[in-house]
Amino acid sequence: MSEAVPCESIGVVVRFGDVTCYADGTVTAQGPAVIWLPAAQRSLDGRSRRVGRVQQAILKAVEAGAHTREEVMKATGLPKGTVWVALASLVRKGLLKSVSATPGGPCRSYYLAPGQSPDELIRGLGLRPCKQGRKRKSAGQGTAVGAGAEG
Repeated sequence: MSEAVPCESIGVVVRFGDVTCYADGTVTAQGPAVIWLPAAQRSLDGRSRRVGRVQQAILKAVEAGAHTREEVMKATGLPKGTVWVALASLVRKGLLKSVSATPGGPCRSYYLAPGQSPDELIRGLGLRPCKQGRKRKSAGQGTAVGAGAEG
């Protein structure tokens, strides 16, 4: 198994019990436990989490360090429209996060895996969060998370 991580980082909320979560998405429990998987709700309301060839290539590019649409296009060799639609779909499915930040100019969307911290990405790239406006703040992190900001 991979390394143990906080359950919240992979989208698992522990309601009761001794639960261990791992970076690869594996969850184990010692004895009785109650967990909640907000991402599992998507399968109940008809949204598919299946990933095709194009989306898999984009996920690999983001995991390898491509955080903007242009970097993803360059890493995958896919056309602009294909990348933009696939990124929006992956964010909607919960397989990627979108963070609105700026290096000093207009706001841009930066993409990261759900287990990655938006604050670490912003600090690591020398960015600052965009003004919130109508966007919701993610759980105390001070960054806008969603697919709305264009970059």
